[in-house]
Amino acid sequence: MKPWMKISAGLTLALSVIGFIVIWDVKIKDEIDSVEVVVVRPGVEILPNEPLSRDKLLVEKRRRTSIVEGTVLPNELENVLGTFAKHHLVGNSLLSKRSLDFEGLQPNPYLGEAIRPIPNDWIYAKPSTLRRNDKISLYLFAPPEKISGQSSDMTGVSPQQIEKLKELEEKQKEESAEFQEERENIAAENKVELPESEDAEQRKRNTLLTEQEKDDLSEEQVFSYIEAGEIPILVDIPIIYAKDGSGNEVLNGENSSQEQRFTSTGTISDLELILTEDEYRFLKEYIDQGYKLYITYV
Repeated sequence: MKPWMKISAGLTLALSVIGFIVIWDVKIKDEIDSVEVVVVRPGVEILPNEPLSRDKLLVEKRRRTSIVEGTVLPNELENVLGTFAKHHLVGNSLLSKRSLDFEGLQPNPYLGEAIRPIPNDWIYAKPSTLRRNDKISLYLFAPPEKISGQSSDMTGVSPQQIEKLKELEEKQKEESAEFQEERENIAAENKVELPESEDAEQRKRNTLLTEQEKDDLSEEQVFSYIEAGEIPILVDIPIIYAKDGSGNEVLNGENSSQEQRFTSTGTISDLELILTEDEYRFLKEYIDQGYKLYITYV
């Protein structure tokens, strides 16, 4: 081979290697060693408790080495829209599920929420197994003078709905017999008496209506059910703190789990809930009339 051909071949090979290295660093390496993730759009700030919307987020490719556990992937984007930031998120930062409030367990001032104490004298009965992060339903328990004059107005309710209510009532009668001892213990703990009338007792049990059934009722009928304790006044309310009389959080005790709460570290004295101003005032109006709260959870 002639010398000039050797030189040309060498230069060509060298240039090819250099070109490949440049292309590798600029293009191929990033393609191979990167993954698509959700980030906060550059120039955007998301403040604590601010809701996430699509216009604040962006899908970009980032180096795998920069990805941490909990990073939101493109197929999870729809699941995080509408959730709230736990802390300040800045533009161009990775979005992590650890930075988001999925359970509504932090008060959101944008919605008028705050942590509000529920005085123990507001409560007729509550399960002794309540724990922090449980979501509860609150039913009204009417004072004696209102019980004697109460009757639920079934006008306008379809025969199918009435039949369903009757079926639910029969089921609750069976459940009531099973949990009578627990209710008596709760009543003794709160130094109150269980009503002697079976009808009065039924009014505080958890008769449920579906959302469709609620839609079919007039506002007057809905309030009639609420005041009779047949449907909850508030549902899915997060418990932020469940404390004993010394201000310590009540936890599951020995040989207990979140699913099976056989024992506890104390007796619940104080509850703190996330409520809006309207929800709090709505409750207080009834408390001022002598109603108490009957608390359940699932």
